Amino acid sequence: MSFLERLDEDDDALDGLAFTYTTLSAPDRRRLARAIAQDVPNPTGGLGLLLALEEDAEVAAELVALMRSLAADGPTTATLTVGPSGSEVCLVHPSFGLAPEVMRITQTGHDSVSVSIESLENFTFDGRTEVPLAQAIDEAAPALWRYLRSGGAMPNGAARFAPLFSAK
Repeated sequence: MSFLERLDEDDDALDGLAFTYTTLSAPDRRRLARAIAQDVPNPTGGLGLLLALEEDAEVAAELVALMRSLAADGPTTATLTVGPSGSEVCLVHPSFGLAPEVMRITQTGHDSVSVSIESLENFTFDGRTEVPLAQAIDEAAPALWRYLRSGGAMPNGAARFAPLFSAK
């Protein structure tokens, strides 16, 4: 588990973040905040810590704006399309301060799986049926496993969808 992934549950990780943050230049502090917002499953605690430490009013304002954008993120929507030639699962997910994205997992036959991530702006719901997230994940998880086992590489941004596949 990476340093950033431990922020929610590890006080030592928060201490390390605080120490690191105070040694960085303003541009690097901005980059670190965006990385936390993008890569940490629940970034609010880490960003709150950065805000408490921030002395530059401009950077503090950017942190507040970033935290507000996280609060505005909506729920995940899932679609599932099953046909005679295969299935397609689409997970529409807010991307923690970024534009919503769609992870598309398409399976044709038993062994042919493709995975892509695209902007919601390029996605259409036409012909797709919205389903509960759990149902879509139940369909997507085995296909993703086969894809990875066959040597497939996850597209950039796939880590943002990882919390959806939690074993909870």
